Amino acid sequence: MQTASDSISTTALPASYPGHKAVPKRTVRRWWILAAIVVLIAGLTLGLRSVAVSWVERLMGREEASGAYHVVEPTTLQITLAEDGELKPRESAEIKCQVEGQSTILYVVDESARVEKGDLLVELASDELEERRRSKQMEVDRIQADYDAAVAELEIQRNQNEANIQAAEINLKVAELDLEKYLKGDFVGQLKAIDLQIEQTEMEIRRKETDLEENRELAAKGWVTSNEIEDYEFALKVAQMQLERHQLSKEILLNYERPKVEMQRTSAVDRARSALQDEQKRAKSREDKSVARVRQYTAQLENSREGLAKIEKQIKNCKMYAPTDGVVQYPVNDRHRWGGGERIAAGERVYEGQTVVVLPDTSQMLVTTRIHEADRHLLRQGLPCLVTVPAVPGESFTGTIGKIDKFADSENRWLNPDLKEHGAEILLDESDAPLSPGDSAEVKILIDTIEDTLAVPVQCVFTRGADSYVFVGSGGAVDPVKVTLGRSNTSMVQVLEGLEGGQRVVMHADEQMLARLPTVGTAVAENHAVLARPGQRPPPGGAERGQRRRNVTGGITRPRPAGGGEPAKAKTGD
Repeated sequence: MQTASDSISTTALPASYPGHKAVPKRTVRRWWILAAIVVLIAGLTLGLRSVAVSWVERLMGREEASGAYHVVEPTTLQITLAEDGELKPRESAEIKCQVEGQSTILYVVDESARVEKGDLLVELASDELEERRRSKQMEVDRIQADYDAAVAELEIQRNQNEANIQAAEINLKVAELDLEKYLKGDFVGQLKAIDLQIEQTEMEIRRKETDLEENRELAAKGWVTSNEIEDYEFALKVAQMQLERHQLSKEILLNYERPKVEMQRTSAVDRARSALQDEQKRAKSREDKSVARVRQYTAQLENSREGLAKIEKQIKNCKMYAPTDGVVQYPVNDRHRWGGGERIAAGERVYEGQTVVVLPDTSQMLVTTRIHEADRHLLRQGLPCLVTVPAVPGESFTGTIGKIDKFADSENRWLNPDLKEHGAEILLDESDAPLSPGDSAEVKILIDTIEDTLAVPVQCVFTRGADSYVFVGSGGAVDPVKVTLGRSNTSMVQVLEGLEGGQRVVMHADEQMLARLPTVGTAVAENHAVLARPGQRPPPGGAERGQRRRNVTGGITRPRPAGGGEPAKAKTGD
């Protein structure tokens, strides 16, 4: 069951609501009774007259006391939601100040003037910017000279590093060749020479030993003297000593000379290799320093050039041209800032990012509005809308819902802290009407249409607790009938059960009629005029819970009066 807070709007229908019928024709019997009453009243005193009237009313059972009925017939019920909004162009060109800080306006085109693409709209003072541009240009030239010098120094340093490294590489190669030459050349030659000498000496020793042996045999026969034998022995001994000397030389070469020279030559190679590595490191360090200086001047140069380009761009931005054809409009929010009068004018100052001129495209307009959070579920994109604009009387405009904000906000919480609404946009169909941005608009959103259904005016429905009743006139009597309600708009409510086509429902019930409703505690009969959500019946007891009223400034809760009177009007459409 829907609560009163879920309702959209209420309104009372005028007495001339279509569907009313004149007072039905009385029967002859009734006319006679009425004639008798008139005669009786004419003949009695004022006190007796009152008693007679009361008796007659009870006798007739309040027959047709209201004097106005609504005949229940199948009808088409449209479910709508009405909101206030504001016209805005779908697209507009905003000309913003793109100069840093504050700038003084030298010239601005008149508001409402028609301009063409490329026309000058605004010109700002640029004297200070021109002075900054000259100073920045001098800075750029100085840093450019330092940068060129650093680049030349880097090139020289690279050439010097290459020469030094090349010399160190040659020294290393020479040291490696010296080592290889000794190990594979000098040492091998010396070793072979000593081996040859040893071999020759050994051969000579063997020959001398043979000679000595032969001569000793001859000496035994007396053919060789002892002196000659001593000479042969001495020669053999000399050869043996030479062999020992050669063997010692070989041992010295292998065990002392070769390791010593190899270590010396290897050390020379290591020193040359270390010198090459040191030179490579020194070269890299010197080059890194030169590269760092170049990068430093490069960054300074780029920064200065960017600053110069930025100043030149700001000087260019001091003149603002129309990006398209249109009619000039000054931004509303900037007209009376700080209560100081017109801000968009020659001699006034503007700020970076401030909108100076707007060129709206009025060929495609839209309406911005706000939807209460309780009604958000009723809407979807593409729903048709009917829009009226007070500034263009006598015309209506069609459109569709184009956008609904997903999240609610509390923009108007200073009026009602509990109010939460969703922003929405209605795209209007193209029109040649003179629509202007900022004009107020009234929007009726068609939520749904119920065909061939029974409905009664909302003021015919009364509630007791959870039940709803209408007063039906039949056979000269008026009786309360319990009904089941469906959906409703601001003037009619759907009846699902309890009534049939052709029945007559009392439009206005008085207190004596209401007294005939069933008693539910201390509840008072409420005139039911609440728009239900799709698929739900209108909530009873609307006056007890209150009915909200919405406008463009925010939601204001205004309770609906209790009792059988007309409900409070709300700003919604049928």
